This record gives sequence, C-alpha cells and structure tokens, in this order.
Amino acid sequence: MERPIAVIGFSYLAALTVAFTFGELNLPLFAAVLAVAGIISVLFKKIRRNTIIPAVLLTSAVALIMLYGFNTAYVNPTERLEGSKITVTGQICDLPYEQNSRVYYKIETTSPVHTTILVSSKKALRAELYDTITADVKIYTNNDQSIKSYHISRNTFLKGSLDVYSDISIVHNDNKPFYYYALSMKQNMLEAINNQLPKSEASFVSAIILGDKSSISYEDKEMFRASGISHIIAVSGFHLTVITQIFIFALYYLTGGRKRIASLLCAVFVFLFMAVVGFSPSVVRAGVMQIIYLLAECSLQKSDSFNSLGMAALILCFRNPYSAADVGFLLSFSATFGILLWANKLSRKIFRYLYRRVRRLRKFYIVRKYGIVWKLYPYIKSLSSLTAVSVSALVFTCPITLIYFKTFTPYALLTNILVGLAVSALIFTAFIMVLLRMSMIFRFMELPFIFLTGILLKYIVGVANFISDLPFARVNASEEYIPICIILSLIAIIAVYLITHKEKHKTVKIGVVAVIFIFLLGSVCDIITKQGSMKISVLDVGEGSTVILTYQNETAVISCGGDYDKISSATSYITNSSTEEISYLLILDEKSENSAYAQNLMKNYDIGTVHVYDEEKHYEGIHTLVKNNDHKILSKSTDRSNDTIHWNDVDLLINKTEKCGAVKFSYKGIRFLLCEDGTDCMELPYDWRSCEYLIFNGTLLHPEKITTQNIIISDSESNIDTDLSNIDQNDKNVMSTEGSGDIGIRIYENGLLRLRRETNWQT
Repeated sequence: MERPIAVIGFSYLAALTVAFTFGELNLPLFAAVLAVAGIISVLFKKIRRNTIIPAVLLTSAVALIMLYGFNTAYVNPTERLEGSKITVTGQICDLPYEQNSRVYYKIETTSPVHTTILVSSKKALRAELYDTITADVKIYTNNDQSIKSYHISRNTFLKGSLDVYSDISIVHNDNKPFYYYALSMKQNMLEAINNQLPKSEASFVSAIILGDKSSISYEDKEMFRASGISHIIAVSGFHLTVITQIFIFALYYLTGGRKRIASLLCAVFVFLFMAVVGFSPSVVRAGVMQIIYLLAECSLQKSDSFNSLGMAALILCFRNPYSAADVGFLLSFSATFGILLWANKLSRKIFRYLYRRVRRLRKFYIVRKYGIVWKLYPYIKSLSSLTAVSVSALVFTCPITLIYFKTFTPYALLTNILVGLAVSALIFTAFIMVLLRMSMIFRFMELPFIFLTGILLKYIVGVANFISDLPFARVNASEEYIPICIILSLIAIIAVYLITHKEKHKTVKIGVVAVIFIFLLGSVCDIITKQGSMKISVLDVGEGSTVILTYQNETAVISCGGDYDKISSATSYITNSSTEEISYLLILDEKSENSAYAQNLMKNYDIGTVHVYDEEKHYEGIHTLVKNNDHKILSKSTDRSNDTIHWNDVDLLINKTEKCGAVKFSYKGIRFLLCEDGTDCMELPYDWRSCEYLIFNGTLLHPEKITTQNIIISDSESNIDTDLSNIDQNDKNVMSTEGSGDIGIRIYENGLLRLRRETNWQT
C-alpha cells in the first residue's frame, strides 16, 4: 500500500468528521459493523489484495471506538453538571483574556470532577498562572453542539460564570509546570506588541503572530470574513512556515552551515512555538508536518508530504477526537491537501500561459533593448505560484465553508492574490520586531520593522475593507437551490470529463463554464421566484428571541435578544442577506431576552427608525445610541400602547403593558403573533388571539386564549419542556430553535408559504 500513514490518517479523520456531521448516536453499533466488514475484507483474498479497503474499514472502526471512549470518559461526566451551581477547585491553566466587558479564565479543576472549565468574571482576579482557585461557579447549559464541540477540541469541557460576590480563595503556587514558561513567553510577546504598536494594529499583529484574536473587534473579523482572508488572523501552516524559514536561515549561519544541527534545533523551536501559541489543532497540524520535514532533513531523508499530513491528522485526532469537529482544523487540513495535490502542477500551467503572452511583447523594440521579458520572469513565477496556491486552497476549502458557514465569498481569490505577498512580509517584519523588542540589546534596531509592519498592515486592512464593501462580497449560501446546484455541478463535471477526457485542455475550461452557468441560472431563478416575497426568520440564539423580517432587501428587527455568546447570529444573518441598513428596529424592553443585541446592531448598521419602550430603563450605551438616532419613536410602558408602524406592505401592531409585550403583523393574509416571556394572553386584544403562527420565548400566561395551528419557540433546549408545560399541543405543529438552527418562513407573492430549518438545506 502506497503512503500507508496518509491512508490511515485520512480515514481516521474522515470517520470522525462523518460522525460529528451526521450525529454520534449508536457509535458502538457502527464501529462493530465497520470492524466486521474490515475483518471480512481481510479474510477474502481478492479484497485483501487491495490493502486500502481493509485499512480504511478497520481504521474507521477504531476511530469511532476512540470517540465513544472519549465521550464516556471525559464528555458525559461533565454534561451532568450543566445548568447547576457548583464549588470548583482548580488551577488557572491559560492566560486570561477580556471580551465583552468580562474576563475569562481557563481552570483545570480537581473538584468536583477532573475537567477544564472556561469561567467568566465581571472583574479581574488577583491571581497568577497556575495559582489554585476555589470559587462558586454557575455552569452554563450549552445546546449548540457545534460551539460545544469547538471548545472540547481545545480541551474545554464546560463554560460558566464566577460568582464574584461569594468567597473566592486563591492560593499561590510556586511549583510551575513546563507549560507555564511557554505561556509566560506568550504574555511577554503580547506586551511587546502592545508597547510597539497602536492598539488597533497591535490586535491584528497579536492574532497573526500568536493567534490571540480576543482584542479584534467583531466588525474587523466580519470584514476579513467578507473579503475571504479570515485565515490570516488564525495561526496556521502558512504563518508557521514563514516563521520557521526565519529560524532555519538564522540557525544555518549560526551553526556554520551544519544543516543537520540547524534542522534539529529548528524542530525544537517549532515545538516550543506550538506550545506558546497554545497547541490549537491547526497549529499542531502544521507543526507536526514541519517537525517531520526537519527531522527528515537531519537524517538526510526525503519526507512525503501526504504521509506527514496523515500523521498530523492521526496524532491530533487520536489525542482528542473532537479535533475533527474544529472547523478551523478542517479548513487548514483541506487547504493543505489541496495545495499538495494541485499547486505545483497548476503553477506550471499558469506560468506557461502567462509567460507565452509576455513573450509576445518582444516585438516592441524597447522591450527587446532592455530585456524586460527576462526581468519580469521572477515576478511571473511568483504570481503563478501565489495564484496556484490560492486557487488550490480555495477549491478544497469551499465545500467546508458552504456546509458549515452557508456563505460564499466570490472575491476571495482576488483578495488572496492582492495581499498574499504582503501577509508573508508582515509575518516576517512583525516577528523580527517582537524578537528585537524582547532582546533588549538590539532594541535600537526595531524602528524600521515597526514602520514596515504598520505600512503592510494598513495595506492589508485597506484591501480587505475595500473588497468587503463591494456588492455581493458575501453571498448567503443557505438557500434551497445551493445543494441542487452543487449536485448538478458534480454531474456536469463528470459528464464533461467523460466526453472530453482525451482533450484535457478542454475539460477544465468547459467544466468551469458549466459550473458558473449552473450557479448563475440557479441564482437568477431564485431571485425571480422570490420577487415580492417576505421572509420571517426566528434565529437560534439560546434563551431569548431574535426575529427578523426581510422584504425586498429591506430589514426590520422586531426582537433582538438571546445569549451573549450568540451575538454574532443576528449580525451574521443580516450581513449574509446583503442588507446594509436596518429600516426598523424595535426594542420592547431592557431584558436580555429581547434586547441583548440592540447596542451591537446600532453600532454596526445604519438604523432607519428605532422604536424603543422604557428608554430610561436601558443602560447608558443603549440610551446614548437611541438619542443620537435621527429617527426614533419613544413609548411609555405605563400606558396601554397599541402602536401601529407601517413598514413596506406590512402593518406592525405593538401592544406593550406591564403584563404584556406582543407584536402582531400579517402578510398575504397569514397572521403572526410574537410574544415576549411572561406575556399574559388575557391582556391581548380579542382580535389578536387568533393567528396562523405564534412565536414566543419563555412561558405564557393563559396560552389557551390563543387560537393557532403553528407554534415556534425561541429558547434553549433545557427550557423547552417548561415553555410547553401549559400549552395544548394537540393537532398543532410545534417547532423550536433549541440549538438546532434558525427557522425561516417565506411567504411568496401568490400566498404560498414555505417553512424550513435554514441551516440544514431542507424545506
């Protein structure tokens, strides 16, 4: 079997990825089936000759068994603690960081269970790394499996908040483990960056060099995502390769040209750098490949890149199976696989294509006289290589982006070509700048590197900002026609290959044209069919409700609350729907279930009209933003309010009293009623009590007064049973968000209605 480690590593990762994508139920059963199939394939000689089949089946069985064992030993015991308040004792095992006005600490506990908890606090603690802390912690209930899996991939099994008003015991610990010194180095590097650069620039450099994105604003992260270069603010193989080249070059000359010693020392540096960055899955993947390559250089052997990639996947997933659920790792892995598979061949083809056309310039006298063609040679080669790497990475990461994020960035290739060389230069200058600052002796040499770092960063951010503002910079790919187009594209590619496989130069061209035509046709048909339609979206935001109405590229937000760690749900949804302005924003009250995201929305979008009740009760940030809005409506909850707001072809009726908070609207004869938590349905006007769709969060009083056939609950999974406890569910269609994804209802011009779970590509 050729490249056995690659086959085993890829199979192990693929089995875990399928398990996380389609659910982890019946893992022992599927593992047993795969094991039996593997054993049978070994027994039959004809199948055994192709060693890949038994290897894939048996490896997949082992992967599922390891995942089941990991869940049993580490995940399941901690899930029992969710939603409870416990007293924990443990050590602070990572650098604290500040986000959303809270300070986060990662604590490795010894009591009541041995696990790792990410704890947030309203104020910073007077504690150092690896000090022992004993405190009361409220453990959150996390119903979003994707977020939960992401944290587990980083060895964080629970999240909670610290009760700062209870007794907190902190005991200093002088016995520090090895990892303490790696974290201290990271802290010193972060301080060096913050001392050298302005705050806005320092946050980007900290992310690019050390993977610390805690200081980057949400707006900047969205800008990088929309322009297709969010990968540059996550340390991965590209970053590690540039930094490794700096050290291998320096060590080669410091050791007098001794290649083996230089490679060995550089392998040690790569491991130490992985520790400093925090052993994130994408860094470990890149680090393992670099170390294998460097050790091969020490033994004067040639390493196989595919085997190295397979080994990296095997090491990561064997240590923690949830690494396969980390989207960052999957993107890094697929991009690397694509580059290894395509980049060299594609680079040669692009170079030949460009060089042939540049050579035509030799007919001009000036070009011949000054040898311009030969002078352009290295630039053409660099451009070809950069384009090939970008295309290879984007093609292989595109399916993952579509599946996990339901978005597509059409300008990603252009942006990567424009900033590719600048990013390499930025990593180089920023890393040298930090080393000079920390050396103390050579600090006087840092000024040129600080200047170059600032110039390069301004260029990259400027390009990203320009691209992200272009029309269709970020296309929403959650619509129903996307999977149909993907299937048709695969069929078209296969058909084109079968027809033109003897003429390879035609295969790629016709295939690309066919795929573009299919997606354009699907997009045009989708736009035509949705003309005049209105969409009502109930977002999956945990304990709260965010309800967004979209009509002909105009947006109204009639509720904007939920869990604070889901704050990106609303902004991402609005951004992906190509809406630059929110024409109407309703804030019923100051409760987080209804208005947690209001301040964020008012900061990030132009708001046409803000309608707020109890303005004085909102905290200062909301109060200031509302006052500064040119178009606002202020209402008092002490009055019995029956306000009517005209928005496009929809009349929004608002009823807000001390016992009731509700919004009623209809479109094409289909009536909707949105109620906030604790609404007394007896307080609603009589003609409001009949609707086709009832949307609510929390519990309702006297819900039997409402006549409806469809109920949508926006709440976390742990609260659903309580929310439904006094609801008559007979002959009713009940849906809930509860961590399963957004719920979308589209009403077409002809009155046809379609309801679907938006994140699942299903109607």
